[in-house]
Amino acid sequence: MVKYVEKNILMLYYTFGGNIIMKFLNKLKETYNIELAYKLFNYNTDGKYGKVVKRYIEKYTDRQDIFLKSIDLITDIDTPKSRYIRAKAYLWSRYPFKLKGIEYANEYITKELCSSLYMDIFVPKNVEQSEVTKKDIHISLILHEMGLIYESEYDFEKALECYNKQINLTPFFASSYIDKAKVLIKMDRIQEALNLLKSARLSKYYKPYSTKIYDWEEEQLNDDFKTSIELCIVDIEKKINKGYKYRARPSDCIWEKEYYDNLSDLQKKYLQEYIEQGVIKIKEN
Repeated sequence: MVKYVEKNILMLYYTFGGNIIMKFLNKLKETYNIELAYKLFNYNTDGKYGKVVKRYIEKYTDRQDIFLKSIDLITDIDTPKSRYIRAKAYLWSRYPFKLKGIEYANEYITKELCSSLYMDIFVPKNVEQSEVTKKDIHISLILHEMGLIYESEYDFEKALECYNKQINLTPFFASSYIDKAKVLIKMDRIQEALNLLKSARLSKYYKPYSTKIYDWEEEQLNDDFKTSIELCIVDIEKKINKGYKYRARPSDCIWEKEYYDNLSDLQKKYLQEYIEQGVIKIKEN
């Protein structure tokens, strides 16, 4: 089999030239790495690449290593799908790796999107069933994750920007309003948060609608939007009555040396730049 492949590669080499063959082989390797990385960070061991993914999972028992290995596989590859994988792998990572998630997520949503990643995305029945809607949901979900990271870094203004874009893209998701309300509370704008959620009552998506997942099922009333909004309104009103004030927790970026020493070589490799920048400090025992 190997001799057969080698023979055919040599035939292609002499027929089309070395440069074309190398481009072809590089393209094959690039496609392989992208698909493997996508399956790996999703822990998908089914079908093609499944056995390879299993071997990596057995080798890297720490979930963070799986994310970093996924990133490793697509180093220097710049396609819509590779940009998505890089962004998501960082967004799902632990601190401080997740900080890079914002940079790569921004890059992904401002460049060409990978349409295959959102064509099968779920769209609520009371919303226009179109490719544009699916694309908006795809972007909104990424903005949600970016906003959470901004919040964790106490950059509430940037988080607010993400959640405003979320509401514009997916006004049919109650979570879009709730995300914004929560960050307004942290900004000491609790009354504004309450007013925002009350304004959601005027949305056409506030009204419950009949739906069913399968044709053979009986239709059921979906009031998720209304229920979620009302629960948050009650919670914020309680906070106002109690005189609630948000208090930030202190951020500790100092790690014990013993903890650092027990990390994998892969994590240490990616941590090096954060240590050099002073984002993470290693405390000597």
